[in-house]
Parts: sequence; structure tokens; C-alpha cells
Amino acid sequence: MAGRSKLFWAGVIGASLCGMCTLGTLGLGALGLVAAEGEDSPSTGGSEAVAAQGAGKIPFGNTPGRFPGMPGWLPSGRGVPIPDAALDDGVPRGMWWAPRMDGAATSGRVLAFFADGRYADGPRPGGPFLIDLEGQAAENGYTGVGTFAVSGDTITLNHDGFSSPDPFSTGEDETSVYFAIGQLKYRPLSAPSADFLVGTWTTGGSRYVFHEDGTFEMGQVSVEAYAGASHRGRWTLDGYLLMLEPTDGGGWVTTVSAMAGRFLIIGLVLHSRG
Repeated sequence: MAGRSKLFWAGVIGASLCGMCTLGTLGLGALGLVAAEGEDSPSTGGSEAVAAQGAGKIPFGNTPGRFPGMPGWLPSGRGVPIPDAALDDGVPRGMWWAPRMDGAATSGRVLAFFADGRYADGPRPGGPFLIDLEGQAAENGYTGVGTFAVSGDTITLNHDGFSSPDPFSTGEDETSVYFAIGQLKYRPLSAPSADFLVGTWTTGGSRYVFHEDGTFEMGQVSVEAYAGASHRGRWTLDGYLLMLEPTDGGGWVTTVSAMAGRFLIIGLVLHSRG
């Protein structure tokens, strides 16, 4: 993909210090993230951009050319409110995550759907509970902002001059409700609470530890010990945004979501407790 997509994936995945793990298709199937063969599928309104009132816990800023997870990026302070993730008569609303099938990593893809028929691939936050659709649509090259429609067992995504009709189904299993585009299941995301965030989260060879006192540790791990690059500092949670401020300088703001009540998505990367 042109322009934005390469920078976006590099920023959010690099900032999370994600190690590549060995979740292949079978592993994703075991987690319930890939639809099995033969699974069946069980109104639009206006939505204007709104300005957030005050900067809240995380400051706003004008940071063109930067994206969530990159040092220096800040949310714009404007956008469309994020709906609660749900299936409305079989039509998705809100934000949903699915693993990317282009490797053996735990990184994924986030789609955001709105009641007025708009959607965003890799939605750009404008605030703790906002998606800055206008700002994302104004980017150069690939924007990922467009419209969508569900008709029977087909979902059509229209963006950047492309139209992609694909098989669509919905369902529910022991993990959560989901919809599937082809065989790939998308799971609903929600803003994590501080209580949910606190604890140890791992993926591949990296680990985050969020403490109740607002401090964190993160880095590469080996035999239950930190190895290689590591950081310690303070964390700030604000809706779908997480600000990390290491004591050794720097810092960044990235996206964060809870999935299925037992996974944490930091940037685009799936983390499990432990």
C-alpha cells in the first residue's frame, strides 16, 4: 500500500516492541480468530465531525506525517464518536479486529464502521473516543476511508477508488460475537478500563507490565527475564488511547483496545495475559 499504510504499520508495530511469534493459521483457528469452513451467517444516519472538549488526560496536537505509536504523534482533538461495537441487524458498527494473514505475527487489522455507511481501515484516532475520518481522508496516497454496504452474504468496501465485494457472515462462538470477511473473523473491540489494563501482557518475545500505581515496564523477554531493549516509566490510559512515558526520555501515544474480555490490542498487536 502507498504512503500512509507503510508508515502506519511500522509505527504501531515498532512502538509496541512486538516480537514475531509462531501463530500460524492453526494457532489463529485455536484462538477462534479464523472462521471454519461451512459456518453460516446468522439504518443509516447522519454523523458529523465534533470537536472534543478539552484535552483530557492526553494532549491534542497537529502532527502531520506521524501516526499512532510514532514518537511525537498526538490525536487531533476532532472526529466522529466511536460507536459501541455491535452487529445491528447483522451490520457491523464500531471497531473490530482481525489477525493479518500475511505472516506468522500477532499483528492485525482494525476496521471501524459507522451508522451513516462510512468506514475506515486502520482508523486514525482524533481523541479518546473519536475517529478523525476527515483528517485520515485528507492524507496523501492510501487513506483507507470510504463507504461500505452489507447485502445478504456480501460486504462491499469502497475506498480510494477501489470497490471490493467479499463473502460476509456473522456468528457467535465461545470467544465472542464476530463477523467474517471470507474466512477471517473480526472481533469487537472496546475501550479497556484501568483495572483491565493492570497486569502482565505478552506477545511473542515481548512483554508489558502495567502496575496499579501508574508505572509500567516493557521489553524483550527471555526465560521470564527482561533482555535486550527495555523501558520503565509511567502510563496514562484515556479511552482507546495509551500514553507511555519512559523515564529515560521520549514517549509516545498509541491505540489500545480490549477484545473478548481476555485480550489486549496495543497498536495492532494481540497480547495475552501472563
